[in-house]
Amino acid sequence: MEVDQTLFEKELRDILGELADTVSIETVTIVASGEPLAANDEELGEIVPLGNGARLYVQFKNRETHRDSQQHAAALERAARAIRACARRWDKGDLPRLSIQSTTSVTNERLIARIETYLRALCAAQNIVNCTVTLHDDVVASASALTELHRERIPFILKQLAAEVDRNRGDSSHAVIVGDDFLASTFWFGAALVTFFDGPVSIDFLRHRSRMVIRELAGILPSFDDPPRDPAKVEPVPE
Repeated sequence: MEVDQTLFEKELRDILGELADTVSIETVTIVASGEPLAANDEELGEIVPLGNGARLYVQFKNRETHRDSQQHAAALERAARAIRACARRWDKGDLPRLSIQSTTSVTNERLIARIETYLRALCAAQNIVNCTVTLHDDVVASASALTELHRERIPFILKQLAAEVDRNRGDSSHAVIVGDDFLASTFWFGAALVTFFDGPVSIDFLRHRSRMVIRELAGILPSFDDPPRDPAKVEPVPE
């Protein structure tokens, strides 16, 4: 049925689009069964089997950024499982060739929306009033609009974080600081998560929740357009 095929392909494109939001790519393609790939395609990207001879081919913007990345591998596997499930749901034995190319402005908007979703979840805890992600001292996203007071305080909090990183240099490139009404953590390349609260909170609980959010954010931030400015100063995801 033509309508079914259109809806089937739309669902497949949505899956590819979600993958593009998670992993920094040039193109992502479902390669149909029997369709050849160029000899150097595996060097430029990655190929994931989809069954019945079809493959998922992803070409990255920055191959080295994602090499051996657990978040990247998990995103590819989730996409492959979703594509297989979609084919079973629509009773399609053969997958069509579909390809999407990343669009910078749209991708960044979607990335920010994904980040805001995680930040809002973090703010669901009692007495947490807002949280924000910064990258190279710029605010990337917040759970809700920052108050003027919070916006003015962020640069000072980031300076405290930088000083803490310098103090720990050689032992750890990661820093966490706790104030009377905030907790701030560094992660990835020059990124920080700052959480504000206005009442009693369990700092251990907040640290734990922050680490969970940071693990997700560390898989999203590499997909922004601007590459890390100083790869030697990467702050890994805290354990």
